[in-house]
Amino acid sequence: MFNSNTEEILVVRISSTPICIKQLILNDQIKKSMKGFIKNEISKPGRVLSNVNGYQTNDIKHPTTNLFFNFLKSIIEKQSNIFIQEVFKIKKIIKLNNIWINVNSYKDYNSRHTHPNSLISGVFYCKVPKNSGAIHFSINNNAAPYLDEKNIIQHNEYNSMKHSISPNEFQLILFPSWLEHEVFPNMNKKEKRISISFNCS
Repeated sequence: MFNSNTEEILVVRISSTPICIKQLILNDQIKKSMKGFIKNEISKPGRVLSNVNGYQTNDIKHPTTNLFFNFLKSIIEKQSNIFIQEVFKIKKIIKLNNIWINVNSYKDYNSRHTHPNSLISGVFYCKVPKNSGAIHFSINNNAAPYLDEKNIIQHNEYNSMKHSISPNEFQLILFPSWLEHEVFPNMNKKEKRISISFNCS
């Protein structure tokens, strides 16, 4: 509700799309376990889904005894349930459904896509070299052609149809699985970007 001159106007919010960002702290033991886990998994045959010229593992089977994996799984499920219950106000306990590793070298990227058959999706960044690409979110509706970017005074939840996040190393990003997203090309010629993506339902 706000005042325009002397008139009070009621604003009704129909929809909003939240994204959750959490910076994790890994001790030396978990970092070492993470490196071993990644090295083992990326030695296996991969697949092609949204990845363009990059490598993606098949879904990683769990449970596993790996220290890092169990650490990450615990945090993913905890934060995803907070997200779905406290933000979306949905009475449901969700679990990790599937999880995989992405490795992107120079100019590799992930095309725009969604994650069907899940509620919360996300990505954990294991290695983020400089200029290795942002994750870009797009709201799939019909508003974009009507909004002229040059006339927007300040971007907010009502006029923004897209949002990019340049991630930090060991950062966890959660988002609703229906939100369209893509990962921009890794423009670092020397180092790879490594991340772990997942779905919860």
